Amino acid sequence: MKVCIFTENHYKGGLDTFIINLVNSWPFFDDDMTFFCNADHPGLSTIKSNLKDKIKIKKYSFFFIKGKYKGFEGGVFERYRILRGIIVLLNNIVEYPFLFIWYLLTLYIKFKKSDYEKLLVVNGGYPASLVCRAAVIAWRLSGKKSKAIMNFHSTPTNSPLYKIIQEMFVDYLVIKFSKKIVAVSNTTLSKLKERRLFSKTKKTMFIHNGINDPKCNELYSYKDYLDNNQNYCLILASYHAYKGHSYAIKAFSKVYKKFPKTKLLMFGYGKKSEKIRIKNQMNGLPYSQNIHLGGFLNNPACLIKNASVLLVPSQSLESFGLTIVEAMALKTPIVATDVGGVPEVIGSSGSGIVCSKNDSDEFGASIIKILTNDSLARTMGVNGRLTYEKKYHAEIMAKKYAEIL
Repeated sequence: MKVCIFTENHYKGGLDTFIINLVNSWPFFDDDMTFFCNADHPGLSTIKSNLKDKIKIKKYSFFFIKGKYKGFEGGVFERYRILRGIIVLLNNIVEYPFLFIWYLLTLYIKFKKSDYEKLLVVNGGYPASLVCRAAVIAWRLSGKKSKAIMNFHSTPTNSPLYKIIQEMFVDYLVIKFSKKIVAVSNTTLSKLKERRLFSKTKKTMFIHNGINDPKCNELYSYKDYLDNNQNYCLILASYHAYKGHSYAIKAFSKVYKKFPKTKLLMFGYGKKSEKIRIKNQMNGLPYSQNIHLGGFLNNPACLIKNASVLLVPSQSLESFGLTIVEAMALKTPIVATDVGGVPEVIGSSGSGIVCSKNDSDEFGASIIKILTNDSLARTMGVNGRLTYEKKYHAEIMAKKYAEIL
């Protein structure tokens, strides 16, 4: 079977992890797989290095989807917000019908000429990428016998009023030409059903994300960041505002008062402007020297394994939280907010503490509770590992997607 995995992505992070674990755990060894993505996808090198010869890579490029026009690191539009605003305005003006038709025709031709037999579209959220939605439709129009699977990861959002009719039309086509629309959590699926047409279809379902057992490679021990036997809290997330770094920094003040030597380490991919926003918040804080702001890490397993607590301080749009499962697998306790699918993933596993996203004091107190109770921390670690093995191994996830295809 020839399988195409299609996506548009402008951040390193969870989508890359999903694709890597999906392909590496794919149960049908003879399948011929191709990864088809935007040419400027920043996580492409990570995918290549982790998948090696297991998948072919193909790229596409459209003017309005290039990351540099959206203000990502390395483009002039990151420095000049007025120019970026003009690009965004132009995109909104020509998105329907011009860009949509352009994407449809281009992808129709690409799929028509290809020998792919199955298509899995991996969308960051919903509606999210117009290219991803166009891929589902173009696939079927190109004469392929099978319908595509639409998979999405972030919490769905409502369409703005000025294009709600166009978006409903695209929703109709996506539903019509999809075999299944797959969310990564039941919570996220419930949010999708708030969109009118999705509430009426039986094509929707959810499959929990899974990961292969993380390996702590000493090459990636990151000892430069740490002193011997030092306690540290860890955040692994892109620097989107909704990921809650500001909330965590505020909560950490409580931890610092109790444990002045404990560090807060933060790693992830993001725009320069996003990192500056966080650094500005840190300026003048008495514990700013205890906070480290770093870039994306290809293999953070050692940092997770040796962390006192993994923090997931998300404030919105958190549909699943792959780092939660990584922490479970490595027996690291978790403190997270009650956002999106996070409570669903942690559930009653006893692997961590879920706090209100509106109460940073509660978040800080929960961290302290774990830091002051070694027995509790060990129990959470054991519970997390058992939960990972039972529910969140990549082989469980990959088998479900393969069976649908």
